[in-house]
Amino acid sequence: MGQSSYGFVPRITTKYILAKTKVQPQEWIIYTDIDEFVSYPVHLRDSIDIMQSKQIYPIPGWFVDHITLDGSLPPITGFPSIFEQFPLGCHLSANWLKACPRKIMLCRAHVKVNAPHDTAYGVRFDICPIGQPQDYQVHHFK
Repeated sequence: MGQSSYGFVPRITTKYILAKTKVQPQEWIIYTDIDEFVSYPVHLRDSIDIMQSKQIYPIPGWFVDHITLDGSLPPITGFPSIFEQFPLGCHLSANWLKACPRKIMLCRAHVKVNAPHDTAYGVRFDICPIGQPQDYQVHHFK
């Protein structure tokens, strides 16, 4: 296995990471990157309770890219809030970069999820525990 241009071995799997961190198969994982915030239509604990009762194990979210009013890439500061610094919500990654707009936001550890976290294998991930699909958002800051 060679290294990628990012300096890591791309074949490190979620299964390997979970084993190293001792996450149990029944535990829940929130998949998020450092430049993302996730939002649910109800409190996270309520989402998990509903998912467990309906045996829904992954829940996908939909990217909302956040950019500045003028499209610039300023340094991020502690004030005002990041949502105020990047106030425009759009679908830049999906429309311009042709990236998949979906991301698995929350999932049981036993479910296999691919590296970009946009697909879960062996389970349905098109069911919302509550609300509509667009209510599950992954706020991505550009």
